[in-house]
This record gives sequence, structure tokens and C-alpha cells, in this order.
Amino acid sequence: MIPQAKTPPTAGKTLQKFLLYLILINFMLMGLYILYMDGLGLATNMLLSALLILYNLLLCRLVCLRARRAGDGYIIYPVVGVSIALCTLILYRFIISP
Repeated sequence: MIPQAKTPPTAGKTLQKFLLYLILINFMLMGLYILYMDGLGLATNMLLSALLILYNLLLCRLVCLRARRAGDGYIIYPVVGVSIALCTLILYRFIISP
């Protein structure tokens, strides 16, 4: 018998790993935003909020395109959770306690 050569990882696995790293970066960005939110000025705070909203919208779109199978639900929940937390923070920062 001839031993089979190892096959390189497929593009799907690489894309899945890249998506998981983007989700981790989303958590880190959100943590940094929470940490430095009080020390920022209004214009900087609005700019960072807009950029985080844009990043989360793009990430949600990418996750919805990627998580088509029934077993990929674990990818959706962290992104939706961080998006809800971001909405709550923006509501608190700009509406409730100006």
C-alpha cells in the first residue's frame, strides 16, 4: 500500500478560522471601547460608535453568509450578543446619561 499524502487545509476551514478571529477581535474592540468610553470626547465617542456599528454590521452579514449549516449556530450567538451590548452602551452613553 502506498501511504496517502496529507492534504492541505481547505479554503473553508481557513475561512472559518478567519471568521473566528474576527469575532475575537470584535470582543477586544468592544472591551477597549467600554474601558475608554468615559475619557473620550463627544466627537471621538461618536466616531468610534459609528465605526463599531459598521464593523458589527459587516460581521453580522459575514456570519449570516457563513453559518448556513445547522451546526454553525455557535458562530451567530457571540456576534449577536456583542451587537446587543453595543446598542445598550450607545443608548446609555448618548440618550440616558448625556
